[in-house]
Amino acid sequence: MNSEKILDVARADLDALRVVERQSRESPGDVVLREQLAHEYLKNGFYSEARTEFTELVLTDDSNAKFHVGRAFALLMLHEYVGAQRVVQRALSLDPSNVEAQQLADKLKNGIGSLSLTTLRTFDDSSTFFPSDLQIYEQANFIFHSILEHPKHELYAPADFWRHHAKRHLCYIMQSGFANFKKTVNYFYNQAGVSMGRNEDLRKAIFQKTGRSNLMETPRFSIDEWDYLSLTIDFPISSPADYSEFVALLWEWACEEDKIGCLKKCEEPIVGNPIRIWYQGRLVTQDLATSSLELNFIHNALGAKFGTVKRICEIGSGYGRLAFMIANTFPEVQTCLFDIPPALAVAQNYLALVLGARSVKMFQPGPPEKSLRRVQCYSPDQLEDFPDGYFDLVINISSFDEMSKEQVHNYFELIARKCKGWLYIKAQPTKPAASSSSSLGMDQFPYKESWQPLTLRPVPYHRQFSEAVFELRSDLVHE
Repeated sequence: MNSEKILDVARADLDALRVVERQSRESPGDVVLREQLAHEYLKNGFYSEARTEFTELVLTDDSNAKFHVGRAFALLMLHEYVGAQRVVQRALSLDPSNVEAQQLADKLKNGIGSLSLTTLRTFDDSSTFFPSDLQIYEQANFIFHSILEHPKHELYAPADFWRHHAKRHLCYIMQSGFANFKKTVNYFYNQAGVSMGRNEDLRKAIFQKTGRSNLMETPRFSIDEWDYLSLTIDFPISSPADYSEFVALLWEWACEEDKIGCLKKCEEPIVGNPIRIWYQGRLVTQDLATSSLELNFIHNALGAKFGTVKRICEIGSGYGRLAFMIANTFPEVQTCLFDIPPALAVAQNYLALVLGARSVKMFQPGPPEKSLRRVQCYSPDQLEDFPDGYFDLVINISSFDEMSKEQVHNYFELIARKCKGWLYIKAQPTKPAASSSSSLGMDQFPYKESWQPLTLRPVPYHRQFSEAVFELRSDLVHE
């Protein structure tokens, strides 16, 4: 499948929308056409237009529960959660048997959760609220100043590579909003593939694995959304067709490797406004596919011993994409996130929204207090305060290779003390060109002699990186 075919499908979707628009203008009193137009707007990502159309339909017939459900859907996609909640209740009062309204109402009780094009939920009064951009900014500054108060803050504050980017990310949040962070700051966390041409290697690998010579269907995307993306980040991006094909290929790889059912248990939340690509009847994203591949790799390496993992430490968690998948796939596992601002500020608010506020412990300075919450957020220096042997698994994805040599040595000493199980690392084998001169690549990390590598390989879907799992104490009997 080539890029032109993918573009043709996107153009066809847009052309179909324009046809219905024209027909609706020619027959303004045709309610069936107006409803069809509203749904076409939703399908193609024109959420403001969809909200307007459904609002006008409601004004025409306030007793139609379907119109209220469509309006609620559009409001959710625009992050107008309080309004969406009110509209869903109106729909249920009109038609208690409306399945879509019931599903929305059920989700309202548990936090935003797996908010997607097929499963939607928002928060109730007992959960958190959608944070303002200023609140994210203030939280990031609060976390940063807390780190600076540590006597060895140079070991935990942002390294040279991230010092500049941290300020840049705060600017993105203030300019484009927390509501759009998956289209801005996420470029630095996992979505670098927006501008990288890895399709050919990935195509060969997935077709060799599946025995096919083409994608199962043409991935779909919104051309207008891509125009928005090009305006919100100041990086060169690949064509939407190329990126859509890349994500579809990555998704097929992830599905082939997903032996623990991550992708059946998780849907991409729309919180953060991800790049929307539709493939095989669902919204697919680079982040969801990558997280599934990483978690399956760890699970495969540990085998039956993965069942002994109760506490995970992730150092450098980004906005929490992997923590979201762990929480949904293994709800009995507790994950502690350690990261610098503004990443930690974004992560704690995002995860509180998608998992529910009761599931997430927000950052507080000082020694960590005992908590049963599934996800807990800490600044990097707070790792020192955890008891020795507290964690069963430590995860680091592409941040050790962006730190100074002194910082990496400090973290490895902490890992040796604080973790009694395993370490998963994903990083560039040699020092990244963009990092400082004192940085290390994965091949140069200061591993302990007692750490036994269980598996080590180049990442097949991203050849620039390698990944490995180490058993930290092979003589340990895991409880």
